[in-house]
Parts: sequence; C-alpha cells; structure tokens
Amino acid sequence: MMRHVWPHASLLHCAELLAAHEKGLTSETAGKIWPEGQESHGPAVALRWSTHPALGFPRRPFAVWRRLAEWKPDRSALDKPKTLASGLDELAIAGDELYEIRFAVTPTAGTTLVAEALDGHGRPIPGQRIAFDAAATGAMRCPGICALRLTGTGQIHDLRGMTGSSLADAAGWQRIAVVGLPYDRGSLPPHVYDTEVPQGYEPPAEGGYEAAKVRLQAERGLGLPRPASAEAGVPTPAGALLEQIRLSAGPLERITRCLDNSVDDDPSRRQSAYLYEHVREDIRQVDPPLPSGAAPARAGVPVVGVTQLAVGSDSEVATALGYGVIDFPPPGDPKEDGQVVWPPGLKPPPHVYLVEAVFRFPFAGDLTICALGQVRPPPGAAALS
Repeated sequence: MMRHVWPHASLLHCAELLAAHEKGLTSETAGKIWPEGQESHGPAVALRWSTHPALGFPRRPFAVWRRLAEWKPDRSALDKPKTLASGLDELAIAGDELYEIRFAVTPTAGTTLVAEALDGHGRPIPGQRIAFDAAATGAMRCPGICALRLTGTGQIHDLRGMTGSSLADAAGWQRIAVVGLPYDRGSLPPHVYDTEVPQGYEPPAEGGYEAAKVRLQAERGLGLPRPASAEAGVPTPAGALLEQIRLSAGPLERITRCLDNSVDDDPSRRQSAYLYEHVREDIRQVDPPLPSGAAPARAGVPVVGVTQLAVGSDSEVATALGYGVIDFPPPGDPKEDGQVVWPPGLKPPPHVYLVEAVFRFPFAGDLTICALGQVRPPPGAAALS
C-alpha cells in the first residue's frame, strides 16, 4: 500500500542518547534484550511519535522502520546562482513537500545571512534556522519544507531538495519493531483492535502487554527519567506503570471504549468525536448546600485528544501506550560531501526513521499514513524563528 507523508497529521521525533552511550549503557541494555544480538552498536535512538486527533487510533499496531541516511535530491529550485540584494528573499521548490534540503550560500563580506525553512503555510519551521557569516553549504532535514527564506545579502549558488514521498517509497528500509497498544493477545475482536498482530522488536513475537514491558525495560536501562515512586529510592517497575494504565477507568479502558463505540468510515461516528463520560457523585457546593437527590457532576473527556496530549509530553506513557520505542542501531558512517552546516542542536543521527500505520477514512477507505523522523528543536527554537 502506498505510503502518505502528511507532516501536519503525524510527527516522529528522534534523539540520539549520547550520554547513555558514553556510559556504556547502550550495549549493556541491548545485551539484556538480545543476549545473542549484534556485537557493536551506535548510540541508542529514542523514537516518539504522535498523530493528529482527527486521525484517531489505528486499529493495528504501528510499524517502525530504519535506513541509513542518503542524500539523493530529486528537486531543484535554481538553474544558476542568484544574487540576494533585497535583504529578504523566499525561494520555493516546486513539487511535493521536502524532507531534506541543501544549499550553498555566500554572504556579503562582513554581514550575516540567515536561512529559514518555511512550511506550506509560509510559516517558519521551529529550529530550522542557520545564520551564515561565511560561505558554506547548509542542510536541513525536517518533513514539510516548502520554501527557504533568506534574510540578508549575498549569493545562493545551489538549492536542491529530497521529497518525503520519494524517501518513504524508496528501497532499503529495514523494519525494526512493531509497536501498539498494550492489550493481551486475543483480548479484543479484530474490528475493535487487532490484538493478534505480534508486537515487539524484529522479529515480533509477543502480545501487546509483554512487548510494552520490553520497551519500558529498554528505556529504563538507558537511564531515561522515571516516574516518581511512592517510596524514595524505590524504582517503579515497568509492570506497575502498565497496570496503572490498564486500571478500570484508566487510559486503556477509555481508549477501548472509544474504539468500540466509533466507526472510522462514518463521518458522524469518528473516534475524534467520542467523549468518555466521567460521573462524580461527591462534588457539592459548600454554601448553600445542594438539596438531597441533586444530579451528579458529569464531564465528557475527548479520549483521542487527551491521549495524544499525554504521549506527546510524557516519555514513559508514550512508550507504554505504543507511541514510542528505543532503537539500538549499528554504528553509522554517512558520507558527507564536504562540510555541511546543520541548524544548531539539530544535527540528525546517521540513520533516518519512519513510522507507519493504516487509518480508515470516510469515502477514501484505508490509507497508510507515515511520519519521517526529525530531531526535536531545542527549547526556545520557536521563539527564534
């Protein structure tokens, strides 16, 4: 099935865990998960993703893929060098939205030339900004790039791009994991959620609950922050977090009710419209007191939106609910043609990543929606753009 890259519908963030690698935790943790695995590893990579609430939850697990990064441009915006004299220029690249761009610039002597990537609405993409005070080749890797804004004077000699769609459909992707909701195998009918699909690291062979425990084990083995424990100095077991998620009226039950009471190809019964009702009998006004038999307080919770908020802000919740996994890649050695300047703090890892799932839409049927990996901008990047 054709992959559709929709940057505003699905996001995948990736980060190399360099501090853990320097402490020797990468191989140590990988050895516990695969006693007879590969001999050497590059830095582990934390992967976290989220989807727009309008998509809902996929009814089958996500598939996570990896390939070595390669620069293979398929779009160009210049046929000859362009002089930048106005102080503000925008160069668009025709075709699909781009995943990576590279450009050669020479600022006017003694000045600074600032390059910013713009999305399809003409807005700066947070973090994708480079300031040049000398001739150099800049590079930006982020889904949804549609244009390059240049502030300052000088020359741009070359501007080429690689589309996200061409990369998503390219050969050479290696599946590294199947990641989904932490249901026990066979616990739900397939039309609600297909719990029979094996989950886990490649080759997947576990139920959702057991696979989630392994994902959390990998995360904690690398020293990522853990939730607070009831007792100081006592770590919270991975199973305890999953049991909290699986409690009655907990996140997994709310997701189950949403899936069970929604019809994805019916516009009036989409998952994004489902509200989980909370009823509280004990909310009373102190003065004046409510009469006996007063109606209880009721609140409707948009399950999809609240879940996406949680997985987008809490690393362990994302891992437990099937929106995150740790990769243990082999050492990478991408070949760069000369020195390439990346935005500050956003140099990508040597591998690129893709996560995909099948979503059902009214009138369109089943579509495979995927996200390509991007490094999360450092704090304050949005304010700088």
